[in-house]
Amino acid sequence: MNGKAFLAWLLTWLAGATFGLRADFQGSTQIMPFDEDTIGYSKTKASGPVARLQERIDSGEIKLRYDDSYGYLPAVLEVARNVALWARSGKHPKPG
Repeated sequence: MNGKAFLAWLLTWLAGATFGLRADFQGSTQIMPFDEDTIGYSKTKASGPVARLQERIDSGEIKLRYDDSYGYLPAVLEVARNVALWARSGKHPKPG
C-alpha cells in the first residue's frame, strides 16, 4: 500500500470511528422522556436545601434584605453561608 492509499484508508477509518463514537456519545442516542414514570420530576415535591430555604422564605421565617446595589444577592449569600456553617457544626445559626 503506497502512502496516499494508506492515508486515504486511515482518514476513512478515523471518520468512521469518530462518527461511530459520536453517535452514541454518553448515550445521546438513547432518548428518555423527561417525565417518564421512573423519573417523574413534575410529580415529585422538591426536598433539597434550596427548596427548604424557599419554604422558609415563603412562610416568612426568613426575611431577605434588599440591597440597592446588589439586590437580594448579599442576603442569599449570607443565608447560604449560615446553612453551610450549620451543616459543618450542627449548630443552627440565628436568621437575620
